Amino acid sequence: MGETAAVVAPRAAEVPMVEQEVVRRIRVLAQAGWGHKRIAREVGVARNTVRRYVRAGSEADKQVRPKARRLTGQEQQRAVELWNGAAEGNAVVVKALLAQEGVEASVRTVQRAVEERRRQVHAAQVATVRFETKPGRQMQVDFGEKKVRLGGQLVKVFLLVAVLSFSRRLFVRAFLNQRGDDWRDSFAKPKLLVVDELGYLPFEKRSAHLFFQLVARRYEKGSLLLTTNQMVGQWGGVFSDDVLAAAILDRLLHHSHTLLIQGDSYRLRQKKKAGLLSRGVSQVTSIATEPER
Repeated sequence: MGETAAVVAPRAAEVPMVEQEVVRRIRVLAQAGWGHKRIAREVGVARNTVRRYVRAGSEADKQVRPKARRLTGQEQQRAVELWNGAAEGNAVVVKALLAQEGVEASVRTVQRAVEERRRQVHAAQVATVRFETKPGRQMQVDFGEKKVRLGGQLVKVFLLVAVLSFSRRLFVRAFLNQRGDDWRDSFAKPKLLVVDELGYLPFEKRSAHLFFQLVARRYEKGSLLLTTNQMVGQWGGVFSDDVLAAAILDRLLHHSHTLLIQGDSYRLRQKKKAGLLSRGVSQVTSIATEPER
């Protein structure tokens, strides 16, 4: 099988880089009357390279990277202004707008100029906003597992970690199994329990039954707030059981307020502004229940 060589750039555009000490030796030997062939053999370069540096004279000592380009302070400031404004955070668009103003720069050069501003915007987008509630009204619960040595044996321990939103007080319980009865009582105690993105993934049968038990325990005893992108008519698919879904909805919708939120996704808003995604409408259903008064 033959091999095909692809020329990435014209040879005329290539700039051989020769150490400055070698260039000085070439000039000294040429001044001493040495021929190009002899000099090339002495310093270990091609004859054409010797001819080029001899013709260049003292200018050959000055080697400049081709196409090196840096924005001035004023140009960098202008790049940031365009990135914040008309370019909507797109470095490629900033490059094109700068070119219209007579400033030539690569995309990478523009990216370096706006890097600090990009970090600031990203940090603001991912920053955690603390949602303040009255004491005892909200709690965040997470699950985890870790292998530890107990009695010289490696045992998997399951952890429930609860954090009160107002006081930031921490509650941790460790279990040797994942039986629902061990941790379900913890969810029944808060005055308000928030379940976010219900139905994002379908429930397994056992998980669906556990969720029903949780709803049943809190029914008319504690407030429950759920967000979901599934309409209530689709909950049979979420819980893989139409009868179970009906039983859950029966308890949730009693004493509840249902809100339908329509609009563009907050996370994708910036990309849609830049034209990277087609515009569409997403909807989220929020169901808030409260105990009977």
